[in-house]
Amino acid sequence: MPNQRSYKHICKKNADPGYVLDREIFALIKDRTITKAVEKVSEKIKKCIEDIKRGWGRSIEELYIGKTYISEKYDDFDAENPKTWGKEGISARYTPNRKNGYSWNGFIVVGVVTEKSIPLSCKEGGYITHHEEYALTLEKCLIEHFREDSELGAKIANKLVYHPGRRGMKKRPAYTIYIKFSMEGKQ
Repeated sequence: MPNQRSYKHICKKNADPGYVLDREIFALIKDRTITKAVEKVSEKIKKCIEDIKRGWGRSIEELYIGKTYISEKYDDFDAENPKTWGKEGISARYTPNRKNGYSWNGFIVVGVVTEKSIPLSCKEGGYITHHEEYALTLEKCLIEHFREDSELGAKIANKLVYHPGRRGMKKRPAYTIYIKFSMEGKQ
């Protein structure tokens, strides 16, 4: 598993690859509608992209938006405290390429989804009944949002691909929405 880094570190020029679980960046996603949640998380992603571009002094070549699970590391699991998370899901999504080293410069958790995150309108409508479904829906909506975002640039937007994970056999206490990125030029 790569090393955990601070958000400030990952935004510095030529930072060592790593993942970020910075409490200042991610938040428990709990909005009244999916639309509001997508707006908030997309603004956070845009801020991360700008911070990274400014810090590195070059553009992002590839950007991936995804979701993965968080398992319980301890009995006192808290979705807002990364120290209580099992990180197998994060490790599975952010691993080095054995031949070429790291293919991604960074991995940033931008949001966390729990059972309490599902908007009441979704529950009442019956079309989202499980927080994993909600995380998948957010992932898909965020990818679509950024595909249509002219500010992001066609080069990155065209590389955004929706590869939804499958629903797991085991119910997990929480899921993350994350971005991972690689920078233009040699690493």
